[in-house]
Amino acid sequence: MTDESAKAKLETRYLGYIRDLAYILREEIVVAARQKTLTGSEFEDGREFGLREALAWMQHKADSFEISKEDVMLSGFDALTESVELPPLDRRDKGF
Repeated sequence: MTDESAKAKLETRYLGYIRDLAYILREEIVVAARQKTLTGSEFEDGREFGLREALAWMQHKADSFEISKEDVMLSGFDALTESVELPPLDRRDKGF
């Protein structure tokens, strides 16, 4: 394996990792928001905010590291104030 192909393979893995993490955070935000609505739980309110803050940091750091937010499912929304729901992933979206 050449250095270039090894580098490309590693980059693909990192992007897949970031994309998967962003997807999981977005799913968990939706779950927490639904639970908060159903129960009025302050815990779920805090959990939703904490997850949103983590996702907002991911968006900020993607910009800092010049990573395309679109490539890692972090574009098209403000993590702190807007809906983060997204359609189900297919295998290509997960980087398989």
